[in-house]
Amino acid sequence: MSVILSCTELKKAYGARPLFDGISFAIDSGERIGLIGPNGAGKSTLLNIIAGEDTADDGIVSRQRGLRVGMLSQVPVFAPDATVESAIMEGVQGIHDWAHISRVHEYMSRLSLDGRRGVGGDTKVSILSGGWKKRVALARLLVGDHDLVLLDEPTNH
Repeated sequence: MSVILSCTELKKAYGARPLFDGISFAIDSGERIGLIGPNGAGKSTLLNIIAGEDTADDGIVSRQRGLRVGMLSQVPVFAPDATVESAIMEGVQGIHDWAHISRVHEYMSRLSLDGRRGVGGDTKVSILSGGWKKRVALARLLVGDHDLVLLDEPTNH
């Protein structure tokens, strides 16, 4: 196994309120890691820093060159007029060839987004409940080619 990401002495605070200080760890390829802690402990902030969507106040985040990081946020964001299928297709990088389209349909089936439970490819994402939106966002993430996948409360709905 090889280290794909490491964090050294990370610190993050909002105003006078520190979220964390002195966090160091490494992630090896193939590892599956769970991060647990109370609400407000900074779990989402740490994931955003790892994903490159936020910065630490201090410390170093080192990523393997070319590391592709994908993240499932607590509250997924979709285009206003997105359908289930179009939202999932956003996760496909590069050319939308037959193999990619097949992969989209595979994940739609795996996550019951293929019409069997009333939610299909033509369903507008805007009318879905939080749980169904989370499934769509998860499918969008999984069809991408990521080396590291971060899931922020994937089962909170």
